[in-house]
Order: sequence, then C-alpha cells, then structure tokens
Amino acid sequence: MSNFGNGKVFASDVHFEYDAKTFGSLLPYMSKTPTYKDLLRKLKRQEKNRRKLFNLLMEKIK
Repeated sequence: MSNFGNGKVFASDVHFEYDAKTFGSLLPYMSKTPTYKDLLRKLKRQEKNRRKLFNLLMEKIK
C-alpha cells in the first residue's frame, strides 16, 4: 500500500487497457459472446473520453 494523491492505493503494476479498436479486433473470435459485444459497444462510446484521460495521465508522468 502506498500514498497517492489524497489517499492510499494498492499498486501492483502499470498496465494499459485495450482501446476499442484493439478490443474490436477479437470480434471474429468472440462474435457469439453477448458480453463481449456489449463491452465493445461501451468501449466505442467511451473511446474519446478514454483517450483524453490517457493523455492527461501521460502529461502527469512525464
């Protein structure tokens, strides 16, 4: 456990989640999985916000 900002956090490793395009590349293999299709739709709707947040993060850790 370590301090970060105003609170304490557990941090095990830095990682980055898939963007909508990368996640969408699995469609041929996962197209029959309803959960996958739902997640893909949600990722596509939030892609602009995800990129903005990612860019803010990158500015902070420069």
